[in-house]
Order: sequence, then structure tokens, then C-alpha cells
Amino acid sequence: MQLIYNIKAFWLLLILFSFALQVVASNEINLNTLSTDELLQLADEKRSSDYILASKIIDRLDKIPSSLSDNQSAYLAYLKAYRHSFQSEYDQAISLLNSLQNNNSDISIKYRSIGMLINLYANRQDWHNGILQITKLISLTPQIKNKELVQASNISVAIFYNQLAQYQHALDYLDKIKSIIDGNLRDKCIISQQRLLAKLRLLLNEYEVIKSDANLLHQDIKKGLSVCQTAEAKLFINILHTYQAELYLTDKQPEKVITALLPRLNDIKSVQYPILVTLTYNLLAQAYWQLGDTTNTEKYAHLALENDVTSTDSFQTVTTKHLLYQLAEHKGDYKKAFELHKEYSLAKQKVNDEEQAKELAFQLASQKDFANKTEIKTLTRANDILTNEQSLSEQQQENSLLLLVLLLTVVGLGVTWGYKTWLSQQKLKQLTECDDLTQVHSRRHFIALAQQTINQCQVEKKPLTCLVFDLDRFKKINDNFGHHTGDAVLKEVANTCKQVCRPTDILGRLGGEEFAIILPNCELLMGEDLANKCREKIAQINYDNLGLIEPITASFGITCVDVSGFELNKLLADADDAMYSAKQHGRNCVQSYK
Repeated sequence: MQLIYNIKAFWLLLILFSFALQVVASNEINLNTLSTDELLQLADEKRSSDYILASKIIDRLDKIPSSLSDNQSAYLAYLKAYRHSFQSEYDQAISLLNSLQNNNSDISIKYRSIGMLINLYANRQDWHNGILQITKLISLTPQIKNKELVQASNISVAIFYNQLAQYQHALDYLDKIKSIIDGNLRDKCIISQQRLLAKLRLLLNEYEVIKSDANLLHQDIKKGLSVCQTAEAKLFINILHTYQAELYLTDKQPEKVITALLPRLNDIKSVQYPILVTLTYNLLAQAYWQLGDTTNTEKYAHLALENDVTSTDSFQTVTTKHLLYQLAEHKGDYKKAFELHKEYSLAKQKVNDEEQAKELAFQLASQKDFANKTEIKTLTRANDILTNEQSLSEQQQENSLLLLVLLLTVVGLGVTWGYKTWLSQQKLKQLTECDDLTQVHSRRHFIALAQQTINQCQVEKKPLTCLVFDLDRFKKINDNFGHHTGDAVLKEVANTCKQVCRPTDILGRLGGEEFAIILPNCELLMGEDLANKCREKIAQINYDNLGLIEPITASFGITCVDVSGFELNKLLADADDAMYSAKQHGRNCVQSYK
């Protein structure tokens, strides 16, 4: 399972480390013998290898602000912003970094602060400002003489692409880094880690993970560990161990997950980075669940939630909440399971929305970039036309012909640009309106259409029914037969229900194995009849052809506007409650909300 696919804050720490300078080893340091510049340099060097020492120096210098020069104050502000980011205090970090952008501080400090802002904005899902900061970073690069900082800027852009889930683009950008600065072991470690992350995500995004590919990635991770161990980068060493654990979970080897992480738990805690600790707890909880050890599953799932300081939903928190819901259901505590299922569903929907927003932001940015480049080419050619018209007065006939050719070229470029823009818009429309896997309405587009239909039925005083259904024991299908089979089941179910639905009905995928149908001009009894038809057709799907050993079934919940009113959220929530009741009544049935 992809666990840290979109742990937003995890990426933040990577860019912070990518701008660190090479560490100078020292066992005992007398701070009283160092100048202010030496203290600032030491805090910068030690901020990842000895965070406590770096923090002590920052506090020491913060008590004597009047004795610092402007550049020293800016340097200290940058280090304080780093510390805030390390402790997940993002508002304070952004405020300090923006102040550095607006003063006359040293250009290298400004450059480094832009790199940190890129990932802070990505952490906030503010992709627009993140892209603006990348533009600033690129424009400022020619003025930077320090090769290490330029190297770090290249790494930061690759990290941003990884945050945006554009993993192939991240790999492409890392390939542009032609040489590594001699002796900069940390940069080598970070680049290795970023490559491994992109490769891991691309591998786990496949319908079916090929064993040989997973084995090759395991070997690459071992090489990456060797690089980071040489650099003595404790944080990155532990991050790479979580990659190993994730591969082991995907391959149903929970014992190896526990062997890889449990002995390292104290070392992971010593890094003093809460998100890494939370991630480790989550991976251990999943491993114990695969082993059937409910006691340790509950222990580490609760530790993951208690240690989560970001208060944001991610794939990590979704996994934790799903585990707790399964535990409550396993214990027979259905009331608690019902509440946990609600929390899990809301978190999952939020994460799905965020992933869709990432893809949309990237497509819009790509389209804008193409339009700008085309406009520049068009203006350049138009300028060439005017220049030729003025300079070739003696050959008017040839000049007219050349002018005509160039004008036709400009027109051709305009037509080409217009066509490609139209294609991009169609692609964006497809991305936002249609679920890529099942080809039914995406959750976002379904909600928009459903709201319009509900409003129309309310104005015209017509009946309307809402269905929510969920495939029974779908997780077992994924676990036992693989995600490729699970995806095939989802596509077959969606196609089956489309054939049952009327032309005016709205069918959408809410996320995972959960679907919803809005039935305009339809009373509750007629809706129950359609729900039962869908349920029967799903049960009649030829499961042998899909490689399954038992029929596919689904549980349906249904409500109508006479019972739940004309609020879409209330209709979906009541239908979801009824669907959950159907699962409690043995699954493969239809329950109406009462």
C-alpha cells in the first residue's frame, strides 16, 4: 500500500537539508571561543547532524539582536525559520522567510529562503505560490556564485515535483544535475533519496507490482543507504528504511517490516522529527494488522494519531483511521466502528480532492507555460516581419512574398496554439469530470451535477432519491488477488450499474470502492427497485473471468428528499448511514434510511 505517497510535510524537511552546507566533524566545541559569524556557520552546519546544538546556538544569538549586523540578523532569521519548519510551525516560518524577501539581506540568504518557501507553500497546497517561488529561484540563479547553493536549488525543484506527485518530471529534473560537488556527501544522499522516492511511487502506482522490479528497487535502496550512511545523515537513513518497509508491506512480508523498523524506533525518535515517528508507528500498525496481532495494531495506530502534530489529513492519517475502523468492527463495537468509518471516509475524500487539485494545478501550469512560449515565438516572428519590411526596400516583390510567408507562419502558429490549447482544455475537462479508472463521474463533478439536479427538483417540486453503495469485502479482493484485479472489478461494477441506470440518473465514484447515484423524478420505492436491480446485476457478474473465487456483492443505502430534505450533504450522509446498516444486516442487501 502506498503510505507516504502524499505526506506533505515529509518533503519539507528534505528541501531544508538540501540547502545545508557540508558538516565539519567536532566532538566537543567551546562556543565561548567562537565569533558571531562562526556561531552562525556552525549552527548552519550542525542543524541536521546535531539539531540540539544548532538550536542552542540560535537561542544564544537571539538574546543579543542589537549586536548583530544586518546580514547576521538575516542569517539568524533564516535559521530560526528552519527550526520552525522542523517543528511543523509553518506560519512562523513563512512569516520570517517573507520578511527576508522584502529586505536588503545577503542574496544567498534570499536564495536559500526561496528554496524553503517553495516547499512550505507545497505543504499548504498553495501550488500557485509554490510555482511563483520556483520562477524567482530560476531567475535569481545566474547571480549566485556559490555552486553548492545552485546545486541545492536544482534539488529543491525536483523535490517540488515529487510533492506535486509528478514523479517522472522529478526524475527528469534530477537527470539534469550533471555533476555532484566533490565531497558534498549530503547532496549525494538527498539526490539518491529523491530518485528512490520517485521510483517507489511510480512502481506502486502500477496496477500490479512486478516482483523483479521490486527486487531491483530493494537493491537501489541498499545502495542509497550506503551513500547516506557515509554522509552520516541519520534522518535520511531512517526515511530509506521506511521505503523498505513499504515495499515489504506491498509484498505481504509484515515480519520484515517489524524487523526493519522496531529495532530502529529509538534511533528514529532521537531525530526529533514528529512526522517520521508518526510514519513509523503507522507502518508498524499495518504490519501487525497483516499478522493478525490486533493488540499491537491498536497500540501503534493510536500512537500514530497521538503523535500527529500536523492536524492535516494525508494518506498516512487515512490509513490509520481505516485501521482503527477495522479494529472496532473486528471487536464487534459497531457504534464506534460507525463513527470511525465516518472519520475515515471524510479524510479519504479530502485526500482525493487534494490529489485531484495537484493534477489540475500541474496541467494549468503546463498549459500556461506552453501559451507563453508560443506567444513569445509569435511576437518574435512578427518583429522579424517588420524588420525585413524596413530593410529590404529594394526588393519589394521578394519582400512581399517573404512577408506573406511569415504572416502565414504566424497564422499557422496561432492555429496550432489554438488547437493545442483546445486539446489541453479537453484533457483538463476529462481529468476533472471523469473518474480515470471507472469512466463514471468523478467525485467533484458528481457533486456539482447532483447539486444542480437537486436544486431543479426542489424548484419544480419533483421527487428525488439518493443511493450510496459500497462493494463488500473489497479489501480482501485487493489483498488476495492484487490491485490489478481490484481495479478490474471496479470497472466491471461501474459498467454494470451504468447499464441499469436511466439516462437522467447521475452515477459517480466517491472514492475507493464507494459509489453514489442521484435519481431525479424518482420516488423512494422506484429507487429501491433500481437499487435491487443494480445489486442483482453486480452479483451476476462473471467473477470467474475476473480471476475471483466467489461472487461480487455490494451493500446499498437509500434515502429521498421527503425523508432527508434537499441538502446534498444530508442526502449522502443519510444514504451512507443506511448503507452501513445494510452491511450490519449481512451485506448484499438494500436498506432505506429511517
